[in-house]
Amino acid sequence: MTSLTAFSTADLPVGDRVAEWERHNAAQLIGLRCTTLDGARLDATEITRTMPSVQLGRVEGSAHVVERTSSAVSANPADAVVIYLVLAGSGFFHHTGGAFLVDPGHLVVADADKPFMRGFSSGLTELVVKVPRTVARDLTGRDDVGGPTVLEFGTGPSADLRGGALARAVTRSLVDDGAPSESEILDLVRSVLDGNRRADTAVWAEIEVVVARSAHDPLLSASDIAAAVGVSTRQVSRLFAAHDTSVSAYVLRRRLDRAHRLLSQVDGRRPAITDVAAECGFSSPAYFSRTFRTAFGVTPTEVRDAGR
Repeated sequence: MTSLTAFSTADLPVGDRVAEWERHNAAQLIGLRCTTLDGARLDATEITRTMPSVQLGRVEGSAHVVERTSSAVSANPADAVVIYLVLAGSGFFHHTGGAFLVDPGHLVVADADKPFMRGFSSGLTELVVKVPRTVARDLTGRDDVGGPTVLEFGTGPSADLRGGALARAVTRSLVDDGAPSESEILDLVRSVLDGNRRADTAVWAEIEVVVARSAHDPLLSASDIAAAVGVSTRQVSRLFAAHDTSVSAYVLRRRLDRAHRLLSQVDGRRPAITDVAAECGFSSPAYFSRTFRTAFGVTPTEVRDAGR
């Protein structure tokens, strides 16, 4: 027997939406503390299917942050492994071991009883698979399936076929009872959990975070990135090549993008070009201006003055 449940905040008073959303998720999937950005109202919907050995869901929501705190774990333990399959909306996943960025087409495997925080600045749409720990143990033969880790299940060249198959199966199950069966879902869950290793996509996600945090350092190198992520310099170079770029080209683009954002800010300030160059990791203002114009077709001064 399976049951299908639908929930929406649309008909709820704005002031009650967060609390009701938290209550519903604690009952149906996982207890999470929810916070909207800048006090905005929460618009969210969820459809879940409960099977004897697994729970499935599809969640859509406006911009917000959710947190699985230690107190939430103690008050409402899930005793489960959770798989998130992101369909739309980029965000972050912060856990005790670090953080990584999550984009559409990414699949995240996590222990639901280890604290984490997720944020979605432009909202999200995702699929959720909650697997009781005893079931996960039966599927994999392991007490700890590891994680949190991330795989790519989209259509790119590095897409994981197992994750893609699971996403399609969950989607069909949420609209058509009995297609596919629970045993088919569990077989796909097993394939994903058995492959839950530190895949290239997970390492690349961590590299993106390291570069975003350290691009202002003019001495940032491939070896620095490798040390921060915990892999070899050769693997870092190989991953950049797989994304049709190099370490230097990628870091340069991140620096230029940050500089463009700083110069475009409309806040009454007119930052000195030399200050922006230094803040974004350029030791030579002349080189900064030249590469900026090559990248954007305008000079840093033109961008700054257009934002006055």
